[in-house]
Amino acid sequence: MSARALIICLEGPSAVGKSTVARHLADNHGYLIVPEVNELFRNERRDGDDWYLQRQVDRYARSITAAASGQVVVLDGDPFQPLWYNWVYPEHEPFGHIAAFYREAIRAGVLAFPDIYAVLQAPIEGLANRKTGDGTRRRRNFERHLQMITPQRRYFEQLGAHGLTKVELMANANVEDTALKITQMVKGTPAMSESARLLSIAADWLARNRPAEAID
Repeated sequence: MSARALIICLEGPSAVGKSTVARHLADNHGYLIVPEVNELFRNERRDGDDWYLQRQVDRYARSITAAASGQVVVLDGDPFQPLWYNWVYPEHEPFGHIAAFYREAIRAGVLAFPDIYAVLQAPIEGLANRKTGDGTRRRRNFERHLQMITPQRRYFEQLGAHGLTKVELMANANVEDTALKITQMVKGTPAMSESARLLSIAADWLARNRPAEAID
């Protein structure tokens, strides 16, 4: 099988600048953006209990097709986001169902973890200022999403601890500097190949830890 280009995922709190960094990478480095579900499928009717999960599979399909043709892809948001989001807010959907969906999707070869996670960080005050200054997006439940910052960081620190996918937490004070760091990561990172194993590790850790503490 011929080598493919890498798939990068941008994650981090609401208003941290994921979409801005993605656009910079597309405009200045030729990366292909795959937007988040709510942007990419904004006009689609939401039918079925697994609609959101299926759309993550669709996002990955777009990503791997482009990567196979040699184009570096930047995902605006984690395709595995429901896994850790429902860990923080379990009232949305049973964790076991989500984990089983992802396990089957990986087994079927229609989904895999990104090769690189760039988890963007910024002070809460800075996030609030960015939200206020950006009139193009509503950012519903912004205050609630701020509560995810610490659990999200802990999850991604754990995800990267096993060396199966590259995870880098980086301050996003300057878009050009952040984009440059990401392009440098691309040059020295191999393609991800053990998604089933990583999902097992991640699901086990999430099941054994509480979001507020997350201590092994």
